[in-house]
Amino acid sequence: MADVLNYGEDGGDEPPHQHANRLQADCQTDLPEIQLGVSHKQIDGTPIQSFRADLRVLEQIKVEYEVMPGWLCDISSIRRYSKLPKTARQYVERIEELVGVPIHYIRIGPGRDVLV
Repeated sequence: MADVLNYGEDGGDEPPHQHANRLQADCQTDLPEIQLGVSHKQIDGTPIQSFRADLRVLEQIKVEYEVMPGWLCDISSIRRYSKLPKTARQYVERIEELVGVPIHYIRIGPGRDVLV
């Protein structure tokens, strides 16, 4: 996920992103480990700095993953960031570090309004 957030096409005249609006942390609940995509490489190992959303290109790309500890508990009732499991906070903070912007909202359940 972080790799896709970080590797978009150049927006031309658009200002750089100031924050990521939402992260879906509920999808990672009950996973003992989380594989976080941190970079893309061509099949020969050459790093890729950006790419277009083109299936022909994506089929030729290898994703490099970083494995992080998951959290084995329900987070859907949590409403404060500080109350999230430590491993969930580390996951969020690692994504922020990789993409270089803060994440403003973290979805912790299936509803649209279930946010931290």
